[in-house]
Amino acid sequence: MTPTQIALGLAAFQAAMVARNLTLYTHPGQLNQGQFFEEGISVLIPARNEEHNLGTLLSSLLEQRDCRFEIVVLDDNSEDSTYSIARSFSENDGRVRVIRSQPLPEGWAGKQFACHQLSQEARFDHWIFVDSDVVFTDVQALARMAFHLKNSPAGMLSSVPRQLTGTWAEQLIIPIIHQVLLGFLPFWEMRRNCMPALGAACGQLVAVKREAYLRSGGHLAVKHRLHDATALAALMREKKILTDLFDSTELASCRMYRNSRDVFLGFAKNATEGMAQPILLPLWTILLLGANVWPWVCGLVQGWTPELVLAGILNMSVFAVLMRRYRHSLLGAVARPAGVLTFVAIQWIALIGKWVGWRATWKGRSYERLYK
Repeated sequence: MTPTQIALGLAAFQAAMVARNLTLYTHPGQLNQGQFFEEGISVLIPARNEEHNLGTLLSSLLEQRDCRFEIVVLDDNSEDSTYSIARSFSENDGRVRVIRSQPLPEGWAGKQFACHQLSQEARFDHWIFVDSDVVFTDVQALARMAFHLKNSPAGMLSSVPRQLTGTWAEQLIIPIIHQVLLGFLPFWEMRRNCMPALGAACGQLVAVKREAYLRSGGHLAVKHRLHDATALAALMREKKILTDLFDSTELASCRMYRNSRDVFLGFAKNATEGMAQPILLPLWTILLLGANVWPWVCGLVQGWTPELVLAGILNMSVFAVLMRRYRHSLLGAVARPAGVLTFVAIQWIALIGKWVGWRATWKGRSYERLYK
């Protein structure tokens, strides 16, 4: 095959996967008239230095209706006013409880230890772990997610909320999350096969059933991992517990990072437990660059043949559909080839950094080669 035929083939493969997966990656259903989730939901929030986000999240949670719920906030040794903000909410509403974290033990990643402690505080059997920078935008979000979890054959559900972006780095790179998820993960296979490699997840929003969590070993069993949600999903699948994904674009939003430094550090932190592995990364490089960058390079260098024009059209169609469905910025769609190239470069930097012994750092903590 010629380079142009390869470019067209990879672009067509990605477009076909996105088209198929968009029919499977759906929102939890709307509630029927009078429907109420009586069994109860434990909303578990690990919070470290979240004074700018926590109040907004808690306010959005206390507006939730059509379900019984509790909110447990764990202050993870914060150095700002996170605890006092959480405490003020608990004093005004009995549904909110606040606990302080124990000191971080050796061998634990911070978020894993926080979630482990939260799991021991949950009173109900349906849990939702949520990051402090998430905001619920639908007043029935908790109830809809709880019914979806209860009725699902999976023991764990996860979702990518609507991603809010501001700086150019956020707009360039963060939309790649949806593109990788929908362009290369076979959802139909994920829902019938417990293979750990199919355990995709997003730590911003994770719903689990108590029984499945305890049977898997929970965060205790993956205490050294830095990518909490992916590690937990793979663990459950190892225990023959299905995991699944759902679309929460209309239920919640999240401003994950606020500057280019945090974008780089955040993606690099998680990279070596995802794509940035010696065997996988060359394959991911070929797939992502071949489908999204190579057609444009070939077109600019050797001219736009019919195959390259079609590959470019398929590319732009994917970018436009994802932009519309998940409300990505126009810059993120137009500059998608550059975003993919930057995303792949971060994966390679993370892998090389692991080889040379760089420390992963996040939230003021440094982890020296915790991951294997």
